[in-house]
Amino acid sequence: LVASAQKGSILVAGNVGYSSDKVDSDFDSKKNTFFIEPKIGYQFSDNMTVGVEGGYTNTKGENDVTYSGKVYTDELKSNEYKIGGFLRYAVPFSQTFAAYADLGAGYKSIDTEKTIANVTSDDKSNSGNGFYVGLKPALFINFKNSFGLNFGIGGIEYSNMDYDNDSSKSDFEFSFGKQVSVGISKNFGGAK
Repeated sequence: LVASAQKGSILVAGNVGYSSDKVDSDFDSKKNTFFIEPKIGYQFSDNMTVGVEGGYTNTKGENDVTYSGKVYTDELKSNEYKIGGFLRYAVPFSQTFAAYADLGAGYKSIDTEKTIANVTSDDKSNSGNGFYVGLKPALFINFKNSFGLNFGIGGIEYSNMDYDNDSSKSDFEFSFGKQVSVGISKNFGGAK
């Protein structure tokens, strides 16, 4: 990643993130998302790393609605799992700072349940599996010996999903500036 993260080193990294959206209107609506993304890779040049990535995302959404004159809070809860590969290109600015972008692709699965008027059921229209391709830029701050912090502010992702209700959907998500992630990275070994 920087001068001390050399060709032939092993990258171990992980990010944790959170996002929250709230819409105030005639009825309140909010959505909270937490995610964790571990990675391990091999730095095959001073700027390029290839490896495997995983991910877990938990999303909870609430919406206040009225049924038969009574106000209920409808809920949607989903768990998303990802496994795939990534390619990282890093540009060092100094011994302390570097910018990088991860291009990742792989398999993902989503399980969703909904609660409407206090009745909980599986949401087959939002549960299924498929593939994703995404690009996430970030900033790395090196503290010592290629150990440091990652800071990200979202990215872009395309996914194609086959859902349990026999439907399929392609989706393009743009989360720049809507999502914050913080993580750690450490490079081990490398050419001397």
